[in-house]
Amino acid sequence: FLKGMMKVVRASPALTTPVAPKVKPPETMKRVHEHSGWRVELLATTARNDKSPIQSIPTTSRNAWVGTQFVILPPEGKAENVTVELTELRDARLKALEAFGPLKHVKLYRLWYVPKGKKYHAEVLVPLKAGEKFDIPWAKNKVPNRAHQAIYVDVWVPKNAMPGPYAGALAISRNGKPVMTIPIKVQVANVTLPDKFNIIGDMNTYGPSARAMGAKTSDVGAFMATERKYYRLAHSHRMTLNALPYTQKGTIGWCGAPKIDGRGKDCKVTDWSEWDERFGPLLSGEAFTKKHGYLGPGKGVPIHHIYLPLHENWPAKLAEHFRPWPPPKDYQKFLRWTAELPPVEKCLDKDYGKAWYRIVTAFQKHVESKGWNRTRYQVYLNNKYFFRNRRRYTGRGISLWLLDEPVYADDFLALALYGRRTRHVFHDVGKKFNIDYRIDISRPTHQRNWLDGAVDLNVCADQLYSQRRLISYRKRRFGEEYWNYRMPPSFTGGNLPWAFWSVKSYCWGATGTLPWQTIGSDGDLYKADETALMYPGRKFGLNEPIPSLRMKAWRDGIQIAELLRMLRIKMKWNDLQLRAFVGQVCNLDGWKEGTDPDENASIVTFKGVIPGTLAKLKRATIMMLSKKNN
Repeated sequence: FLKGMMKVVRASPALTTPVAPKVKPPETMKRVHEHSGWRVELLATTARNDKSPIQSIPTTSRNAWVGTQFVILPPEGKAENVTVELTELRDARLKALEAFGPLKHVKLYRLWYVPKGKKYHAEVLVPLKAGEKFDIPWAKNKVPNRAHQAIYVDVWVPKNAMPGPYAGALAISRNGKPVMTIPIKVQVANVTLPDKFNIIGDMNTYGPSARAMGAKTSDVGAFMATERKYYRLAHSHRMTLNALPYTQKGTIGWCGAPKIDGRGKDCKVTDWSEWDERFGPLLSGEAFTKKHGYLGPGKGVPIHHIYLPLHENWPAKLAEHFRPWPPPKDYQKFLRWTAELPPVEKCLDKDYGKAWYRIVTAFQKHVESKGWNRTRYQVYLNNKYFFRNRRRYTGRGISLWLLDEPVYADDFLALALYGRRTRHVFHDVGKKFNIDYRIDISRPTHQRNWLDGAVDLNVCADQLYSQRRLISYRKRRFGEEYWNYRMPPSFTGGNLPWAFWSVKSYCWGATGTLPWQTIGSDGDLYKADETALMYPGRKFGLNEPIPSLRMKAWRDGIQIAELLRMLRIKMKWNDLQLRAFVGQVCNLDGWKEGTDPDENASIVTFKGVIPGTLAKLKRATIMMLSKKNN
């Protein structure tokens, strides 16, 4: 009887361990090409910026970018009037398939090296126009003993591309005469990434990005046009530029909020026009259309999320509604003063809460009337009380609490109050208004039960990996979403940490990744700064921002994580099964340990991952997605 029952019973899919497919080494490309004293070396995509050889033909999904690098070494270490062109990549099998169109959208970049200490690192991607001539070495980029030029190739694979192998040719010329031609191949899979960004790359910044390009708010049209170029550059990399619209002083930045008037229940928006003009095209998706030269995923799709201007000093000012007031100006006296305050809800009058309710409701009604419901609107409190310290911060702070990365009980209690009030409005207005109460918290264990049920989006640092049980519980119990906040190592041995960041964090429950700053300045071209991911292009005669190599590596990882998300949905895997699949493919020790492997296990740290490992994971995931369901 028992034997018969065993034949009938089938294991639940939720209990089975995924079996990863065996990924055969694909056809390799010749990695070194030499002719007449010239030498060209293909590199291992964006994951490394040294001379690691490429291991395979790039495999890609559709609606995605695929990029690679190569280095040109001319005879005697120098050459003038060099040009580089990449032909359209056409289907390598039958000419009849050309009806589906070649991969014709190709971008070429010349890499600018930035110094960190005594070493120089390939970092800034400066666009090369068709037929543009350049010299090797680059005279403006004063790199000692540099006798080569690194080039980056980016190929856009549209949604309607025919699956199969594509081939093209990289042509290098000098003084108009051909030097050598290098074959380039790409394998396009029958898998398409969605236009909706489900794996988030948040390009956090403070204040308008256009200022880095020297744009002035006195010229409104030019300022907004420049700012949208930053948004488009981020969007094309499956990322979202997110600029905080208020300051530590409690002031609203330029056009960062609609105009308001009144107190308490009489508080209302009097003018939306400036806010709409600035953000409307981003919230409708119109800014990401062919009309504006946009190329990439999410064409016509609005930005994924945006900060709202709500914070502790807007729409109602603390000075008018908080008692006792004013705080002592002396910083040490201020600290003692705050320690003796009553609970925060007893310090704020009723008009303060009513104004908050009225303005959040006004945003809801306005967004719905405009049809801007596809973007997620974030209420995020960033300010810190220690900006009141005149010795360090010139006393410009307004906050009474540490609202970003809270430490003390009063910080958490203040965050809980604002969270409850925001979510109260959410329950009143309904789910059509995608409003998230977001916190950035580096110490999840400090929160006790104060934030229970008050948070939608929790952005935490590497406690995502070290405090896994608590975070898993909060996801299940309160439905919190998690993003991973950190700055991967930069300029210290390649860009691999940027490439596997999104994959690693998704394996441990985060749907987004977020560095604390992303906008570079002109000075960052001459001294490496890890917070510079988009650089102003004006030093190169360009009226637009330009990407970094680290940004490309981050994008590649986001694309792989998006593929993993698609596979997880298709296979109906739980967290353990997802990690078991990734652990097998990437040969990471610890994936069999269940919910709580050792903190130093490679499945947690991703220690041992190399560029070839991520390429293998990408191919294995695409193979699984390409198979028809049994």
